[in-house]
Amino acid sequence: VWSGWRWNYPSGFPQVTYIARMTNPWTIGDRVEISVPTESWETSVAAIQEGHFVVERNGKLYMFYSGNASWTDEYCIGGLVYSGGDILSPASWTKLPGPLMKKTTQVFGPGGPSLTTSRDGTEWWLMYHTNNWSGSGWSERSISLKNIFWLGNGNPYLGDPIPFGIVVIGPSESPPLQSSFV
Repeated sequence: VWSGWRWNYPSGFPQVTYIARMTNPWTIGDRVEISVPTESWETSVAAIQEGHFVVERNGKLYMFYSGNASWTDEYCIGGLVYSGGDILSPASWTKLPGPLMKKTTQVFGPGGPSLTTSRDGTEWWLMYHTNNWSGSGWSERSISLKNIFWLGNGNPYLGDPIPFGIVVIGPSESPPLQSSFV
């Protein structure tokens, strides 16, 4: 899975989500476009889906991605879910209602999602980056870590990004962590 441009779009936008079957560790087959930025939260500055990260939970695949322009406050986190069928078919993927995480009055441009579980497997944690202040673009970013939850319908709930410098209790079986690192 990767982010790429359509052949016939010289501007580079939209930047869409592709998938391809690998025939061996170094060769992929034909690429298939499985998702396009269409929602206002993905397109208000630039139509982009990038930085994909996939997890499996309860028999479903969840693909998290960054949407919109990474150099702006509007960068945010979205998601797709695969529930079955041909994994190479766009019809097998559904865009989750989003954004799953977006800017707040204190935190700007959350993106770059990756997930892991606590050592004991009882908690899910999201690692992501944010801009340190409005308009900082790529020049001042921090990495954050926060606990996330899964809703009764199986979908993820990421909540709001945590402001820089807030201390959070780390994953179970771990010492307390600072939520952001410069």
